Amino acid sequence: MRIYVAGRVGRYLRVRALIDDLRDAGHEITHDWTRNEGFCEDGHPLSTNDQSIPPDRQARIASDDITGCAAAELIVVIADEPLCGALIEIGVALANDVPVWICAPWRWTVFWSHPLVRILDSEAEVRWLLRETCREEIR
Repeated sequence: MRIYVAGRVGRYLRVRALIDDLRDAGHEITHDWTRNEGFCEDGHPLSTNDQSIPPDRQARIASDDITGCAAAELIVVIADEPLCGALIEIGVALANDVPVWICAPWRWTVFWSHPLVRILDSEAEVRWLLRETCREEIR
């Protein structure tokens, strides 16, 4: 299955761990934003403050993220406050009729009730569900 995993830059290690686990389980990650040009060779983000990344680089990063969302069959969101950019990724998914699994939502929003949204307790539940279900059952 083609999957995009969203979350806060400050939680990139959690997102990266889930990406690695899903890839190891045979899923295709449509875009691994935790290993893009916004990160140093040592694997850490250049900055959690977008203003320190040049605007042209920010534009490429945003474009790659949107392309990854649009190519996915499932978006998984590790929700921590504040969610920021992941809200855009959720919008891209819903606009493209892509199911969204949200792990541990930190506050309710009307979009959590959208028919394509499923609320989960943790990344462990994502791993379990993807082992136990087939593509047709994701929706």
